[in-house]
Amino acid sequence: MTDTPDIKWNYSSYTDKMGRTYIISYYNKWDHIKKQSRVAKRVHVGRLNADTGEVSLSKAFLEEHPEYICESVFYENNQLVVRSDEESQEIKKEAELDLSWRCDSISFGLTYTCLLTKKNTKE
Repeated sequence: MTDTPDIKWNYSSYTDKMGRTYIISYYNKWDHIKKQSRVAKRVHVGRLNADTGEVSLSKAFLEEHPEYICESVFYENNQLVVRSDEESQEIKKEAELDLSWRCDSISFGLTYTCLLTKKNTKE
């Protein structure tokens, strides 16, 4: 990510009005006149999938950093983490299971009982 080894890049996220979360990268420089830190450069990294934590990297970011092409990149603890294909598939599978419980229509009565029975017979 860094152009020179002495620059420490930080990562941050922000959410727009529509609820989409984006990841940015930036580094600060000290302003000697005002005696405070200022953002020297800010780069748009990509959009975050809130359910899985995976980042859809932007074209501009991939052009600057081709080492991330064909990689599964996740945003964890304000860092970009590259995961193997097996790990990323497992994370996506867990997220799909979590999403299935969000639907209110499967949380009541006979439908819920059938769902539990089906899950128990698979195991």
